[in-house]
Amino acid sequence: MLRVGILLDSYTSSTWVAKIIEDIQSSGFARVELVILNTLSAQSRSSLKIRLHNHWNLTLFRLYERWDYQRSKVDHDAMAPTDVSSLLKGIPSISLQSSRSGLTDSIPEDGLAEIRNHDLDILFHFGVVPSRRYP
Repeated sequence: MLRVGILLDSYTSSTWVAKIIEDIQSSGFARVELVILNTLSAQSRSSLKIRLHNHWNLTLFRLYERWDYQRSKVDHDAMAPTDVSSLLKGIPSISLQSSRSGLTDSIPEDGLAEIRNHDLDILFHFGVVPSRRYP
């Protein structure tokens, strides 16, 4: 049996993530063995100047993305927020305080050791960087 770990920013995720978790749990060859909740440390928050710079660099893309999302929206919205906690009930979870540099999260060594103790075969990172909301 394939041992799977799931890295999430919270138990609220997109519908497509929930579908993947359902598929893993219902497969006959893999199961979720660990949930890792990624919390950002206070010092990893970028300065206002850097956040504004990053925001304006992505503005055109985000405007296009929002327009495309509204234009192509269907009844079964893959991006809709979904609570995945019921799909992960009874599965061990750990909270790690990572630090963020640009689009990269760094997990401290003690957190990596704790993850290694679970002897996972694969780890899926379903965190959202940067987070965005659609109207």
